[in-house]
Amino acid sequence: VSQTTTVFMLTSHMHALGTKFQIKIVGGARDGELVYESSDWAHPQTLTFTPPIVLQKGQGLKSVITWSNTTGHTVTFGLQSTDEMGIIFGYFY
Repeated sequence: VSQTTTVFMLTSHMHALGTKFQIKIVGGARDGELVYESSDWAHPQTLTFTPPIVLQKGQGLKSVITWSNTTGHTVTFGLQSTDEMGIIFGYFY
């Protein structure tokens, strides 16, 4: 982040071949800390943080997504549920 940012809710978006979606803190004293995990692509967990996560300038969040290609063909990024996609959604101020 470019300035102190307070994150109070996180959820994820992945498609049908996704098996696990993790969000980790990047930088600072909590670098690498897992703050979110969901394994349900259709109904991802929504977490509200009390107290919220405070990120300082230069810190951030990263997604680590695991998926399993059971289709028998090459899977790439796309908009269909059989394609792959990974997005962090959250509320912050």
